[in-house]
Amino acid sequence: MSEMCLALLMTVLCHNGFSSESLDEQLWVLFNRSDLRCPKECETQDFLNKMRFEESYINFKCNSPPQFKNKIIKNFQHYPDLLICNISMSARCPHKCHCFYQPSQNKTVVNCRTILSSKKIPSVLPEYENLALDFSKDLISDLDYQFKRAKNYTFRIKEINLAENNFYSISEFVLSHLKSATMINMKHNPITSIGRSLRNLRPCNVQLRRLDLVCTCKDLWFQSWLPSSTMPCYNNTRIFCMTKTGYKSITQITKSELGCTEDYHLTWFNLCIGILITLVVIFAFTGCNFYIEIYILWRRFLRKVSRPVSRNSFQYDIYISCNEDDDGLRNWISCELLPNLYDRGLKSFLPYRDCQPGMPREEEIIDTVSKSKSILVHLSDLHHLERESTKAFE
Repeated sequence: MSEMCLALLMTVLCHNGFSSESLDEQLWVLFNRSDLRCPKECETQDFLNKMRFEESYINFKCNSPPQFKNKIIKNFQHYPDLLICNISMSARCPHKCHCFYQPSQNKTVVNCRTILSSKKIPSVLPEYENLALDFSKDLISDLDYQFKRAKNYTFRIKEINLAENNFYSISEFVLSHLKSATMINMKHNPITSIGRSLRNLRPCNVQLRRLDLVCTCKDLWFQSWLPSSTMPCYNNTRIFCMTKTGYKSITQITKSELGCTEDYHLTWFNLCIGILITLVVIFAFTGCNFYIEIYILWRRFLRKVSRPVSRNSFQYDIYISCNEDDDGLRNWISCELLPNLYDRGLKSFLPYRDCQPGMPREEEIIDTVSKSKSILVHLSDLHHLERESTKAFE
């Protein structure tokens, strides 16, 4: 355990067992030494997170490392980003690059700015999450090739700086590997084409600065993706298109200026799809609520369009069903209905009149109904009607 750690531990454990004068003396002797070394910066961050000091014991200074010489420990909380843990080449830090873990930001920084003589990004990096990579000014040209080399760690990238390199395009492949990044800096590159997958990223997370493009109709998606003038990241990315009168912001350009024509085939296709969906909804609603009426109308239609059935194919024109126990109804049928049917030339079958004695009545009714063109049911007694209709339609 370092002297710093021991001193901090004594401060906490001995406070209640010593007088303030005695404790002051001991801590002054312990800390007022020129050879006192503070622990590693990242360990100091842990101390700041876990330990608390009284006002009389916090004005101690570090002698080393050099960047913390004569700095008061209590002031570390004002510059936590300086508390870092360096990562060596044995832990996969690329040659000549500066790698360190930054606890305050919970990220691992790999700074290879201007030193990649091979013009290639490293194929391996430290095995840490939340990588913040600086590959600016490294003359990198082919991003697709570079990201194929780095595919084993691109999913861990949270920040990447590729500013001031020499690549001309940002492909769909590259963007697919940066979909989890929260900061992408690619400004000051001669970019002429950008994949549409860029619109899946937040515009405030991307920095391209001003790009002068030869725009086509396929580039109009930038109008809905670029940040508006009221957003703080408005200047992160600005796209300008070459027109006859010079360069003009793509947010202000029109389809006619780019020579775009309406796609009438697509318009008609969308219109037909809309009409089809509407008709399906209407028919589904109508069928669910009026299926009985629709069935009746359908049967009438079929009867009209179907070939007329010869009258000679039926033995009877009308089968008459009624309550045989109702004397009044029987009298009306005999005196009124049957004479009228006879005058019209219609042959009728009346069960209580025409059924053959000794034959099973149910079987004869079933056979006769099948040989009758129409069925006439007289409603009088509901109970009898149910019984008779059951026999008739079996």
